[in-house]
Amino acid sequence: MKCRLEIRKQNLENFSSGGLWSTLKRSARMHGYFGFWNTLYFSIFALFDYILLTIALYFPLTSNIRILIHRMRGVKIGRNCMIGLNVMLDSVFPNFIIIGNNVSIAGQNMILCHSNPYKHFAYSLESYVAPVVVEDNAWVTAGAIILPGVRIGKGSVVAAGAVVTRDVPPNTVVAGNPARVIKLLVCNPENGPTFREPCIDAV
Repeated sequence: MKCRLEIRKQNLENFSSGGLWSTLKRSARMHGYFGFWNTLYFSIFALFDYILLTIALYFPLTSNIRILIHRMRGVKIGRNCMIGLNVMLDSVFPNFIIIGNNVSIAGQNMILCHSNPYKHFAYSLESYVAPVVVEDNAWVTAGAIILPGVRIGKGSVVAAGAVVTRDVPPNTVVAGNPARVIKLLVCNPENGPTFREPCIDAV
């Protein structure tokens, strides 16, 4: 989907229920589109994005095809990546997701770039969009959820079912809700990471 917002943390107007046209106008404004024709233009792209997301989520396709579909949606994905089935890459701001090279996202995952609570939470909860970055060689295992504004460090592992609310340091394993570091990985360029001692990058 074409978004006119700069890729950085930005405030959003709070969610409000309404008719179809008012909902489309609000969503269009959040993406930087104003006026009747711009809203109509945005709505066509939003429908196309929804169709692509549905195909990527539920159809038994190869990982390469899923990656191609998400790239069409605006997700930035590097080389030699794997994305499993039922991986939800933000349904509203896919272009705020940046995935590096050699990244594996196992399946049943959610990567969210926005939080958009109802208006009655305006004084207590923030409504915003923020980029999510998954750096090179990271592994997001089954069922993990990554929340807006998080950076998954290079060579790190997000354990199954973890809920990641803050940045993950490079070469670590995080687990739990909220996710916390449980192991440090030793960087071995020949044999891969091990779990023995704090990680020191090879020079």
